[in-house]
Amino acid sequence: MITFIVNADDFGYSRAVNYGILDAYLFGAVNSATVMMNMPGTDHAMKIAHDHPDLRVGVHFNLTCGPSVIKEHKTIIDENGDFLKPSQLSAKKDIDLNEIEREWRAQLELFYAYGLKPSHIDSHHHVHTFPETKDTVMKLAREFNLKVRTFAGIDESLALSDTFTADFSGTGASFETLNAIAANAKDGETVEIMTHPAYLDTAIMNGSSYTEGRLQELDVLMNWPVPNDVTL
Repeated sequence: MITFIVNADDFGYSRAVNYGILDAYLFGAVNSATVMMNMPGTDHAMKIAHDHPDLRVGVHFNLTCGPSVIKEHKTIIDENGDFLKPSQLSAKKDIDLNEIEREWRAQLELFYAYGLKPSHIDSHHHVHTFPETKDTVMKLAREFNLKVRTFAGIDESLALSDTFTADFSGTGASFETLNAIAANAKDGETVEIMTHPAYLDTAIMNGSSYTEGRLQELDVLMNWPVPNDVTL
């Protein structure tokens, strides 16, 4: 038997994203989600998490979208208090890693302040896997006793799954992709699949470079005939 963790990233981005993830959970294959703790839809997402305790919900560490939780940063936000864009973050040479640790700790603590415990940690734009930040995420995972989305170089004791795949995205959002992931998995493995199901509103249309593909993901996830050898 193969176990799929079908995680919906970007929970909390907006109400439309939240409702898409909720439908993909209630009527489809999604069984896990991770929340952006600094976005307009965060409160709404956390209410959904309270109302649906069987949905595993973790923290989607963020450094590249929206306003920071801590306002006193000097190197990871712009003059408006917003995180740098991914290309700006990658190009910046003077980032204070202590600021990243303080910000991610604040995002975790904000999640706990809603009265819930996160299921795991991952990140927006994979920033937790950067060479400069991976030690920070593992430090916080140990401190808070949480698993982390699997990546190259992770301490295996912290890894959420045996395998992680980002193949289900854009043109890869199809029954064929999901079936191929299952066919290539070993018996007894746990495989995490990154997904981004959503309905669309002005927040996601104006703020994200990935829009209509989210609707395609939602449609596939709500209609996929789950193979007999896959457990969700």
